[in-house]
Amino acid sequence: MKEHPCPRNRRVPFALALIGLVTLSGCAPAFFKKPLSDQELGRVLSLLKAQEEAANAFFTTGQMVVKDWYWDQEANTLMAGTRAPLRLRIEITHAWGQPILHLLVVGRAFKALSYGERRLYVGDLTPGALSKFFPADLDADLIWEVLRGFPKLRLDGRMESRKADQVILLGRNGEEMEILELDPESGLPRRVSFPEQKVAVAYADFQQEGGILYAKEVRVTQLGGARNLTLKNGNMVFNKPIPDEIFRMEIPPGFETVYVETPRSN
Repeated sequence: MKEHPCPRNRRVPFALALIGLVTLSGCAPAFFKKPLSDQELGRVLSLLKAQEEAANAFFTTGQMVVKDWYWDQEANTLMAGTRAPLRLRIEITHAWGQPILHLLVVGRAFKALSYGERRLYVGDLTPGALSKFFPADLDADLIWEVLRGFPKLRLDGRMESRKADQVILLGRNGEEMEILELDPESGLPRRVSFPEQKVAVAYADFQQEGGILYAKEVRVTQLGGARNLTLKNGNMVFNKPIPDEIFRMEIPPGFETVYVETPRSN
């Protein structure tokens, strides 16, 4: 009696042919793609640098949702900022107009009016200083990127690509300081994570205004936790003069002033 060939043996050539067909068609799965070449890394750097230099000022309105933190519902936002000098203002109000939080950043210092507590918080923008209000460790640079709607790479160390559509910035001892993930189709930033700060920022729905790119949705996530913040930006206006008065804060009567000290490391 003649033995029939094992079905597995028949499937192997078919699987190989299928892989070859998919690869030749230009639709290879992500695990077939190679890390970014030096030329591709250069293009990513050029894009990020050009976008960073293009936006010197912005203002916009929109909505913000914070999950499992300072408040847990959608609120309206009014945001404005200048890059040099660094000045940022964000006003967060309930849908019915009641103010929740007004934050002002000038250089490396901040003021935050918490209307629910009737308190004015004042301090230096050191790591963890704003952790009371936002579900992640946001420093001055990261706040600018989140509000402006586009990331940048901090070029203080070595840069490399270990897999497709990803750029890693390494510290002096080889530790991963910043991980940038790119959208495989558009090549635009999709997610940036900072392992040391335990925070990730995702960018979606990019728009263009006068050659300047910005994400209409920005989500800040606490790595390893459930807290997150989502900004839903309206149309942004770039590089228009912003009056200096915008970056001054009037303190309502009866607010207690609280000075925020630098959190001590454990």
